[in-house]
This record gives sequence, C-alpha cells and structure tokens, in this order.
Amino acid sequence: MKRASSTYIKNATIYLDDEIIKNGSILIEGCQITEVKSGRITFIPAHVQIVDATSLLAILGFIDGHIHGANGADMMGATEKALDAMQ
Repeated sequence: MKRASSTYIKNATIYLDDEIIKNGSILIEGCQITEVKSGRITFIPAHVQIVDATSLLAILGFIDGHIHGANGADMMGATEKALDAMQ
C-alpha cells in the first residue's frame, strides 16, 4: 500500500470562518488537514513537501466551480452535445 504524501504550508495568510491568521502554517497528511496554527508547526513528519506561501492566501474549503468547458467541449456554443461531453 502506497503511503499518502504530506504537505507543510508555511508563512501563509490563512482565512478561517472566524479568524485571519497571518504567517500561519497548515499541515496536510494525505488528503486530510491535520493542523492549522499561527506560527510554525513544531513536529513535521518525514518526507514532507514544504511550500513557502509568503505573500499568498490560504482559503480553506474554497473551490472555484466556474468552468467554460472540459473533455474537448466548451459552453460558448450552448449546445446540449457540448454539455453531455463535459460530464
């Protein structure tokens, strides 16, 4: 069984529901966010990918659902065939 990778994001401005954390850290293990905090996370697992997010924003749960097309089709022609191809 292949072990999931981990990612450590540091120095990010993190937007939460009720708080904005400047110079914060996020630890992601596999597909799970395991820690979010102000400052640095003290224990980092081995073989972790480190991302320096200085001057970047982390907006947890933000998904942009806006698309113009997929699978070789686009919605600019507004056809049912294009919509079916995009599914």
